Amino acid sequence: MNKAIILGGSSAIGTELIERLSSKCSRILSTYNSRMPTNIPANVLLKHLDIAATNLSEFADTLHEDAEGWDLFVSCIGTQEPVGLFESVNVEQWIEGFNKNFTLQIELLLRLLPFRNRDGNATVVFFAGGGTNGATPYYSAYTLGKIGLIKCVELLDDEISDTKFVALGPGWMLSDIHNATIEAGPTIAGPNYFKTQYMLENQSLMNTPNKVVDDIFFLMSQPKRLVGGRNFSSVHDSFSEQTLQELYEANPNFYRLKRFMN
Repeated sequence: MNKAIILGGSSAIGTELIERLSSKCSRILSTYNSRMPTNIPANVLLKHLDIAATNLSEFADTLHEDAEGWDLFVSCIGTQEPVGLFESVNVEQWIEGFNKNFTLQIELLLRLLPFRNRDGNATVVFFAGGGTNGATPYYSAYTLGKIGLIKCVELLDDEISDTKFVALGPGWMLSDIHNATIEAGPTIAGPNYFKTQYMLENQSLMNTPNKVVDDIFFLMSQPKRLVGGRNFSSVHDSFSEQTLQELYEANPNFYRLKRFMN
């Protein structure tokens, strides 16, 4: 692998990904926001990025030389804010939360796509969230942004033949993203507050960054027709080529956002 781009490299998954990619890549370009990563290998270039407060056109221009020829793009950016019922949240905060979870990540990807390695092995990974199989009250900006990412990887994977676009749901993980729910409290966050509190007190029930990175590496190794444009679950899916082949033969649209019987 030549180069990797990781948005949100100071996150739990981003940190694990950097550590395991450092011996595989000649260059890793990683962004961070509030917390600068420490003990970074020499081949990692760090860039500060507050994605909601940055001119992404200018930011992408500064990365041209370092991003040229990238093979892997992973976005670990995400926020639950604003937590609360749709009618009760601040409109401006809702728009910002939605944009952080969806449109701004897609904008930066589109600005960096021209720099990708075009030999057919480039992979783009976004992280999915809840909401594909039911409503997720109190998290409308987060949920709709994540659903947008899932559909976008299907669209881009169909349009762009030399790159794999994949969504991966990491499941419950120990992450700063849950701070928004805890800080909101039970009145604003509803029953999600107590579920989050329970999971934080029972971390053995959570998924791990190591497992998620294992899954990313597996998805990178698979043919585009088996993984491209699909939404995988790190917790619930079987990650084997034989399973994927069987699913594909049974239904070529497996793990895609489709209306049943339509």
